[in-house]
Amino acid sequence: MPVSQLDIISGLGGKLMPAHVFTPFKSFYGNCYDRLYYAFKDKFDRIPAVELGLSSDTNFADTIGELSGKTFLSNSDAHSIEKIAREYNRISLKAPDFENLFDAVNDSSEMNVLHHAKKQELADVVGEAIASNIILSRQGLLQLQAGGGGHYGKIII
Repeated sequence: MPVSQLDIISGLGGKLMPAHVFTPFKSFYGNCYDRLYYAFKDKFDRIPAVELGLSSDTNFADTIGELSGKTFLSNSDAHSIEKIAREYNRISLKAPDFENLFDAVNDSSEMNVLHHAKKQELADVVGEAIASNIILSRQGLLQLQAGGGGHYGKIII
């Protein structure tokens, strides 16, 4: 089924990005496949990104070889009114169209922000305190507890 969905989406000019790939019991890795490649086979290179799920450990996901080169996204969905938009992607676009949206998603991945954005660029978007914590984390000076298994990561103070 995923391959036929990919063909339909591609045929309409879209791009397929599997969501919640690590959600236990319901996801590609949690329930369906040992490797995402098995779902898409020779069309796997047409999958540009995956949505990990809010409680996923991004560092762990980054150790899975087949995900190398894929953009990681993390978004909330509308299971209940109090959780709508608890996490979202704020994106600046050159123009409000699909191609610019897709380019921005690939250029604004979480790893790019965490590892490469300048402190002032971060502060302009998230404020000085969070920007400072990101810089401290890059320097190995911020103690973090990784998330995963239904728990969110957090800063240890």
